Amino acid sequence: MNREEIQKHIPHRPPMLLVDEVFLDEDGTAQGKYRIRENEFFTQGHFPGNPIVPGVILCEIMAQSCTMLMLDDIPGLIAQVPTGGGGQYFAADKYFRRPDRLQALYRRFAEILLRLNCYDDMTVSFDGCEHWERNPDPEAFADRLAVLPQTGFFRAVFE
Repeated sequence: MNREEIQKHIPHRPPMLLVDEVFLDEDGTAQGKYRIRENEFFTQGHFPGNPIVPGVILCEIMAQSCTMLMLDDIPGLIAQVPTGGGGQYFAADKYFRRPDRLQALYRRFAEILLRLNCYDDMTVSFDGCEHWERNPDPEAFADRLAVLPQTGFFRAVFE
């Protein structure tokens, strides 16, 4: 998918549209790409003479890419994209009333985090940062993340 097609699925518009392309590679892995342009608004003051992409922008790039990857996992997501831009791109309250949908969303989130864990060590906490687990077992991690709505806390650190 190119930028024009992506805009049919998410409400973001330039300069906050941070996905240029989404595609499946030959082994079926979904990928999102964004090319950092020379004079992006977020690098102009961060830092002058030595531009660095802020972490929050990297998270937004990942979030927009993940949204595109999850289109098939969230029934009705495309229909919820507001016309004319602006607004929330999916109704979160629908997922709290439908635990099965929310659980599917958390499972997909777990899959994305575990893929990142293939490249960097991940340390996670589910209890308010009192107990941390380094490089958790994938099945156990996915199961714990799936019940996150009941526990209400999760933090991951990549090193």
